[in-house]
Amino acid sequence: MNVRLTLLFIIITLPICAHAQDASDTITTQTIGEVVVKGERPQVKSENGAMIVDLPSIVKDKPVTNILEALAYLPGAISQNGVISIAGTGQTAIVINGEASQMSLQQMYQLLYSMPVSRLKQVEVMYSAPAKYHVNGAVINVILKAPTALDGLQGQARAGYDQGHYASFDGGLALLYATKRWTFETNYSLAKNKTWHSEDMTSWHTLSNGLHVIEEQDRQTASNLSNTTYGAIGYKINENSSIRATYNGQYIGHISADTRSCGSLGTFSNSSAFGKPKMLHNVNINYKSDFGLTLSADYLSYDENREQTLRVTNGKWKMENGECASDFSIFNFQFSIRNSTLVNSINKQRINRYRFTADMQHNVKGWGIDYGIDYKLTDDHSSMEYLMPDYPGLDNFGCTRHSSSELGSPSFARTFSNTLNEHTLKAYVGLAHKFSWGLSFQASLAEELYRTQGNSNWTFLPQFAMTYYKTPTHILQASFNANRTFPSYWTLHGGVGYLNPYIEVWGNPDLKPSTEYSAQVSYIFNRKYVATLFYKNVADCAAQLPYQSPSELKLIFQEQNFDYDRKTGISLVAPFTVCNWLDTRLTAQGYYQAVRASHFHDIGFTRGKLCFYGSVQNTFKIARRLALTFDASGLSGALQGIADLSGIWRIDAGAKWSLGKDNCMELNIKADDIFNRWSPVMRINHETQDYRMAVGDMTRHVKLSFVYRFNGFKPKNTSVDTSRLGTK
Repeated sequence: MNVRLTLLFIIITLPICAHAQDASDTITTQTIGEVVVKGERPQVKSENGAMIVDLPSIVKDKPVTNILEALAYLPGAISQNGVISIAGTGQTAIVINGEASQMSLQQMYQLLYSMPVSRLKQVEVMYSAPAKYHVNGAVINVILKAPTALDGLQGQARAGYDQGHYASFDGGLALLYATKRWTFETNYSLAKNKTWHSEDMTSWHTLSNGLHVIEEQDRQTASNLSNTTYGAIGYKINENSSIRATYNGQYIGHISADTRSCGSLGTFSNSSAFGKPKMLHNVNINYKSDFGLTLSADYLSYDENREQTLRVTNGKWKMENGECASDFSIFNFQFSIRNSTLVNSINKQRINRYRFTADMQHNVKGWGIDYGIDYKLTDDHSSMEYLMPDYPGLDNFGCTRHSSSELGSPSFARTFSNTLNEHTLKAYVGLAHKFSWGLSFQASLAEELYRTQGNSNWTFLPQFAMTYYKTPTHILQASFNANRTFPSYWTLHGGVGYLNPYIEVWGNPDLKPSTEYSAQVSYIFNRKYVATLFYKNVADCAAQLPYQSPSELKLIFQEQNFDYDRKTGISLVAPFTVCNWLDTRLTAQGYYQAVRASHFHDIGFTRGKLCFYGSVQNTFKIARRLALTFDASGLSGALQGIADLSGIWRIDAGAKWSLGKDNCMELNIKADDIFNRWSPVMRINHETQDYRMAVGDMTRHVKLSFVYRFNGFKPKNTSVDTSRLGTK
């Protein structure tokens, strides 16, 4: 604006100056077009090893209404099966305003889905998060706008419709209000969800008596009514100190899930019912002092009570339109009882988790020194109980086998009812500095103690990140990080779940935490083009994969540790703007994956594969208030332990129409995975293991949403005009 005014002043005064020099000269006039000085806002900056992304400007014309949807447009982001990760990393943690939360990743996703994108200020992407963030590995730090008293009451109301295989509905309300010292924020969302899932399986199972071919088709429908509540109250003590309390609550009721299986061994239904809603409560109190001390206390409570019932149904084979059709028998195997309960299990989990962190920061002659502790205590009260009817002449599954060698002896149900106590203590010290010649860095050393069931182990976790930033045109960034990932609480109890007489899901009390070492080097050109070399090695990585038992006709799904899973590759991100009406972002990633397991049940393997990922995101600015999007992405085949995953691809399209004064209303329509191709096929063919599973989820979705933003009232001005008073 200042440049425009200066140029306008020069243009206006030039004729006056010319006339003053010689009044007798004839003055000629000429119309000069408007002078516009245009600058492009940088999308990516770098500081202390973090990429700072101006995400609001990237998604302003995209059909997104909440922060979760916006994160999919981060440079280098990969969104697969609802999980967002940064190229070159594994699972990426998400924090809000740099404050760690005890919520799981999926619970964080639900919270971000309830937050309007208008609350977003910027996003920090860190391949190597400093220890003070109290998260592991790569992290996305979502920074929200800080409200002021002048903003008044801000709010957004949203209503949405999602048509997949079934229709789902959601709506939400977000309110934000601030005074000089107080800040109040609340979000509430309600969603009625209904989903559909399919799996087609063929298992070529070899036993001592020969090869058995087991075929099965599964169709699952699930529904729930989900309530998400978020509330925060903040008080500003002075300019540099504050206290803030937040509450996250998730209440999921009316839950039902029903799976119908048709196959070589008959037909079954496997249904889940919840005696009461799943509930999560998370309370956090955070205090920041003006002398560098930050204290945080966090409490999380989770309660789930699920009853599973496995039944024999009508004894038919082929799945057509969600129903079984035409009789089928194999192995001279028949069920003597129809529509009878085979297994009834009651699974309960109640978790109380407590966390306390203390961090201290000093600035000594330009050097930042920080240190702190992070202590977490978890009480996991879980139980699994089986009720198996005892029919005469039938085994535990209620079926008659004419040849016992075909299916082997029935598995013995493993029940449990116990409490797992888990203690995690981490202490760290860090150092940061910025040199005048353009280099800035931050590093930390942490020691972590993990103790459960009387077993303790210590792990050394170093972290380093640096940025060389001499000019905005060329930025070099490098990082190294070590972190640990812990198995789920339920897995550590070691129970067994039954999907049908052939497929079982086992826990693993011997599962070890995995340790990840990762390194990245990024070059950022012109603050928008990003090239990243990355290396990641996960020791004791874990995956849940199928295994065909050599002694009986059982397919076992169990999470087990591998020796390592390594990835080495390069990622490229390049945004382009064409004639002010087209914004395009290209992302390409290539990497070599190597995985090894010395003992996967009773076999071992060492495998490698070259993999590729690519995406193109286009935004067409049709009119001032109308924008269209067209995106395409694809992922080549990949490895998951002993399994090969097929390539997948997708095409997405959308439109955003802004309405009303100051664009206070939005109408968005988005079609995800138009051709329904974002589901892989799993294939295992190694030694005695021969298995194929095709996942046919309905990933095609048409989403329609309407958003209304308001700024209803301003706080009253209670000040008194004293400008004319006083004796001075």
